[in-house]
Amino acid sequence: MTIDGTQVVVSVTVSGEPGAQVRLWIEDDSRVHTATMDGSGEATISFRPTLRQILRGADFYIAYATDDAVGEPLTLRLSL
Repeated sequence: MTIDGTQVVVSVTVSGEPGAQVRLWIEDDSRVHTATMDGSGEATISFRPTLRQILRGADFYIAYATDDAVGEPLTLRLSL
């Protein structure tokens, strides 16, 4: 986690198949963040959780995705 002005920014680096798309989303939040793995199979997804999400330790999910399907997500939790 880093601070950008008055907002917290969380950056997650993932690795996998080069060219694959990954999605990240937070429970009870309609925003979806996407990234495409680079040639070495890495991508960094950054998102700005709300204060409420941080304080309650909201779960967030990362999954491989295609245009019409999303794989089984990995579940992680925000924590200070």
